[in-house]
Amino acid sequence: MLERKYMNLDELKEFLGVNHQTVYNFRRLWGLPYIKIGTTVRYDRDEIMAWMAQFRCVDTENISGLAAAGQ
Repeated sequence: MLERKYMNLDELKEFLGVNHQTVYNFRRLWGLPYIKIGTTVRYDRDEIMAWMAQFRCVDTENISGLAAAGQ
């Protein structure tokens, strides 16, 4: 199946694995990017991926533990 660049709310919910209220909270509280033309709202897949990347966490304790163990 071809992935579309722009998603509607239902497609975004499935993509993120969350419900509609969580999407609205992400928009309001965390700056989830969206495009609104009139009453139509769309989400750019690339912008969503970039937005998610800024919240990426790395467990530095485990990384330093692996380095100390020589792995």
